Amino acid sequence: MSSLSTEEIASIFQLTGAALSVGLSTLGTAIATGSLGSQILSPSATVNTMEVDCHMQKSAYQTPGAPKMKKMTLVVMAGILAIYGLIMAIIIVQSNDLTVTSGIAKFAAGLAVGGACLSSGYGMSRLKLSSDESSFIPTILIMIFLESLAVYGLIVGFILNNSTLPSDTTNF
Repeated sequence: MSSLSTEEIASIFQLTGAALSVGLSTLGTAIATGSLGSQILSPSATVNTMEVDCHMQKSAYQTPGAPKMKKMTLVVMAGILAIYGLIMAIIIVQSNDLTVTSGIAKFAAGLAVGGACLSSGYGMSRLKLSSDESSFIPTILIMIFLESLAVYGLIVGFILNNSTLPSDTTNF
């Protein structure tokens, strides 16, 4: 039975961090997109009826799909969470000279980004969309604040990924 070298252990931590970053952030995106998308497309969601004046011209604000298309902005915002995880994973796997401590730091960076995106996506999924047009702007503001949680996780991930740690003194 052969033991793993320190480079192999560091690579395992590095790749696990990248996988957690992508996996958890994608899970957060899926949770938010599923919840928001089902609320937007549900039959109980109200759709404005199209009113046509005597000249048969349609107003841009009276087309049938306009309220639902505005709310699709929320789904796009939820999809950005997966991009944060992908960015972090690409940065994590770029380094070649690994020590065990730098591998653990990359693992922590991936976990920080993935966890922040997962919690942000969960928060987005808890939003209840209203058919009232006046509630759209407050909903966007709430989504921005929830998105900022993921951005904070991305910043922490950058800091952890680039942190200088003491060299390895242990032998595995």
